[in-house]
Amino acid sequence: MVVKSKIEYLKRYGIQLVEEAILISVALIVLSLVMGGVESILEKISKLTMSLWDSISKSIEDLFGFLWKW
Repeated sequence: MVVKSKIEYLKRYGIQLVEEAILISVALIVLSLVMGGVESILEKISKLTMSLWDSISKSIEDLFGFLWKW
């Protein structure tokens, strides 16, 4: 009887370990997807900022560029 309860305990413990391993793997996959999404958003923001900066610089050069040309 003691051996049987010990085996049941080990089975339950093993199942809990497998469940936790699966949860950790799912969490890591979700985390990598979130990080990829954040990286993509940051790249788009960076491109937008560079585009805005280039257009502002071009506009300023077109308006006041004659002051700096010798």
